[in-house]
Amino acid sequence: RRSKRPLRTTHDNSLGPTVRDKIERRMWVMHNLARAPGYRSRPPQCLGQPGCAQVSRRPCAKGAHAKGTHRDSGERIMKTRMFVLIGAITMAGAATAQDDFQPKQFHLTVPIVRGGQPVAAIVAPETDDYQALAQRVQAAVRQASGVELPIIPPEQALPEAWTEGRSFILLGRLGDSDAVDALYREHYVCADGRWPGAGGHELRTVHDPWGTGASAVFLGGTTIEDIGRAVDRFIELLPAGRDLVLPHTVDVSGPAVSAPMTEAGMEAIRRELPGSNFRSVGGRASSGCLAYHRSGDPNHAVIAREAMYRLAEIVAGMDEVGDSRGVEYLPLLFDLVEECDAWTDADRAVLSRFLYEFATKLSYLRTDVEPSPTPRGNNWNIRTAWEGARYFARYYGIDINGKSERNLTNYYDAMMTWKSREDCPGYGSITVIDILHYVLKKPDFAAYLDSGLARRMADYAMTITSNMGDLGGFSYHGKNRTLNRFGNGTVGSI
Repeated sequence: RRSKRPLRTTHDNSLGPTVRDKIERRMWVMHNLARAPGYRSRPPQCLGQPGCAQVSRRPCAKGAHAKGTHRDSGERIMKTRMFVLIGAITMAGAATAQDDFQPKQFHLTVPIVRGGQPVAAIVAPETDDYQALAQRVQAAVRQASGVELPIIPPEQALPEAWTEGRSFILLGRLGDSDAVDALYREHYVCADGRWPGAGGHELRTVHDPWGTGASAVFLGGTTIEDIGRAVDRFIELLPAGRDLVLPHTVDVSGPAVSAPMTEAGMEAIRRELPGSNFRSVGGRASSGCLAYHRSGDPNHAVIAREAMYRLAEIVAGMDEVGDSRGVEYLPLLFDLVEECDAWTDADRAVLSRFLYEFATKLSYLRTDVEPSPTPRGNNWNIRTAWEGARYFARYYGIDINGKSERNLTNYYDAMMTWKSREDCPGYGSITVIDILHYVLKKPDFAAYLDSGLARRMADYAMTITSNMGDLGGFSYHGKNRTLNRFGNGTVGSI
């Protein structure tokens, strides 16, 4: 009764109108309950102990504070919303014939030896230092299982070699191995000259990166000594027996790895989420995914999950996602986190369905994009469309709304240039980043580099950027910025 907002009368194809109306009514009942007098608007403390964050008309149970069983209201509200949304989306998926989307098969582990037979190969560059590390891995697996894994060069582990039933143990960093470089361009692995930094290591499982059912273990670092540390850690974690299987793992260390999220930080975000808008919640979901991928801290994955449930509520009430700021890379980041242990099978199913609805509502995957005779300007929405289209084409064979392939080709064909159409170092750099984001994910990405366009782009970026990374002194670049996007990101990307 309190809400004046009318229910929507138009519907997309992801949910039937009758079911969606029911879901929206449930969501708005819950939304307005949270605003009702005596609930969230009441001072956040119970009657039993000053300062308690529990929202209740009654005192806490005796001893609840001392036992630590009295949880903050923000966490309780978020969990309530999550459970309602799980039920609502599950009901919708079962009740409508219009939505036949089924979540993919998730590959949650990486088999190395199965039934006393090798299913993995060790992939290492053919230099002496890498071969010595590969032989250490080989010896450790042999000792644990009695099985000897083959050692192969990176050329034999390129994407086309990742067929179902195969696994790989890859050693390296950006620039040392073509097989590692392919995963790095897709953000599945991170080791390069700056991350995780000297003295650290990166050990992570990579789950079905090419949509073929094949997975891998990556052992990397900034220096060859750091890669040796990753090998040491792998040997420590290696189980023993005729079946060697690694669960989802992100084990990283180094000066560039961020500190874990505290419980206090989590509670602060939980209190913020219920009243936040699309852009803010989407930013929390995206940053949580990225922080987990770069740290392995499960608290970040938990926050990403909770933010996505809240984002699903918001997207359910939208006809179109026309401004994707805050979620530019959400499909990509979802791919990096979806196998984590902090998410249950139910989470993966519900959030996969949400991601599909999100993708079908992206503006560049709904309307027709025609060819353009002139280069296009900066556009974060096209990056989101590109990542959404790639994710569902790779794992589901779906062309979103039957438009994604045509629209993205028409859009980016006009972008194959060396210079932004905006003569300003701020927004102009966004266009350059759009181009690189697209080009580096294409199988024929080398053609753009070989054409000389990337070199001209780098020369221009350096021309308008000082040797301190300061902005060029012309046109708009944003007030009080001290680092140019060109100097701080684009040249490094090239």
